[in-house]
Amino acid sequence: MDQLPQVIANGLLLGAVLALVAVGLTLIFGVVDVVNFAHGEFVMAGMYAAFFAWSLFGLDPILAIPITAAIVAAIGLASYASFVRPALRGTLLSQIFVTFGLLIFLRGIAQVAFGPNFRSISGSVLGGASIQFLGVALPRPQLAAAVGSLIGMGLISWFVWRTRTGHALMATAQDRDAAALMGINPNRMFGLAWIIGGAATGLAAALLAVYQPIHPTAGLVFGLTAFIIVAMGGFGSIAGAFVAAMLVGLLENVAGFYLNPAYKHLWVFLLFIVVLVWRPQGLLGRR
Repeated sequence: MDQLPQVIANGLLLGAVLALVAVGLTLIFGVVDVVNFAHGEFVMAGMYAAFFAWSLFGLDPILAIPITAAIVAAIGLASYASFVRPALRGTLLSQIFVTFGLLIFLRGIAQVAFGPNFRSISGSVLGGASIQFLGVALPRPQLAAAVGSLIGMGLISWFVWRTRTGHALMATAQDRDAAALMGINPNRMFGLAWIIGGAATGLAAALLAVYQPIHPTAGLVFGLTAFIIVAMGGFGSIAGAFVAAMLVGLLENVAGFYLNPAYKHLWVFLLFIVVLVWRPQGLLGRR
């Protein structure tokens, strides 16, 4: 039990980053009512953007955050305008196929353009030794990623709940027809949701690129985990995504340390099933 505080700290650091990744996904679903199965590939694109900003221009991932956020936001807007918006006139199945096809498309582009080799970023200001706090070692890359994620979530929450445009987003999420009658353009709100979701994902990707390997399938685990977090917390709920991400981060680390680490994801799926049986709408979701 001596290692329990360290395990919990690592779980909270992981959960904070997962929360920011999941917030982009839950915001898109809450406003547009479409599940973006290519969300993990958005993370991968942001990690590559951070890597090339570092390798070509010498920009530290911290300094490259505006670039990665803008690039992934642009990918999100282009995806909505080119693929998702036309599919909104179709069936739910066609919308699922569109975002799943987008997943394959983005991953294929990365494999062709960058190859299958793993890449990594070295020499970042976030690297180096851990910070000791109350007897717990906090690795600097993970700590910086967690702090950056919390700041990003705070800014998104402030925008959504404290600005007129954010209120328009929430109105569109609740009833797009009523919002249109009040003078809100739903299509603009849909595009804005994909921009914000992409920017949040780009921020998380730049922070993850400091200590995670970068390759064409790097977003696979993050996309799947984000989907579980969003469903567990409640589709469209930012607070629910945060709570669920913290639970997933803690469970992964505790199960990985005290039980067989090869099966740590099994316990996450088990928690996911228990939550959905207990509350099908998610922890903080609405019926």
